[in-house]
Amino acid sequence: MAGMFRSILRALVIKSIQRGTITVNGAATGTAAITAVDTTKTELRMLGFSHAGATTMNNWAPTQVWPRIALTNTTTVTATLGADPTVNVIVSFEVTEYWY
Repeated sequence: MAGMFRSILRALVIKSIQRGTITVNGAATGTAAITAVDTTKTELRMLGFSHAGATTMNNWAPTQVWPRIALTNTTTVTATLGADPTVNVIVSFEVTEYWY
């Protein structure tokens, strides 16, 4: 019950929502700059991704083309690819910062 109340309360006290994309072209990582947030009060969500350049079935392996994202610091979101940095990927993300 306390967890549900906390979830409802958090929805009422959003400080900021930022959305963006990260393009990773022929590299293992890519970054996007955001307005500074308190990382202890922030959630990061991947909204989706698309890719181009996968020419063989092996290129579609999740470990190669599925990105991971992280809030690297107060102003940077980083997308990291798996084993195939030759695949171009565009990652969409959302950062939600709460007041508490």
